[in-house]
Amino acid sequence: MIRWTIFIIALLLAVGAIEPTGPWLVTLAVLAGVELVAGRRRRFVPPLPRWRSWRWERWADESDW
Repeated sequence: MIRWTIFIIALLLAVGAIEPTGPWLVTLAVLAGVELVAGRRRRFVPPLPRWRSWRWERWADESDW
């Protein structure tokens, strides 16, 4: 939702539909900052453990058997 708001404000500023006055630029900066800070916490995906790769291999295919 915040991304869409940032996009719409930036688009309106780019095409000249709204004047680039102080309040619009501050709003854009604050929303972008909120997205940067909150977006990192939302999108954190822990890395896969290293042992996962061998789970999918067949043990019978190993040469040690």
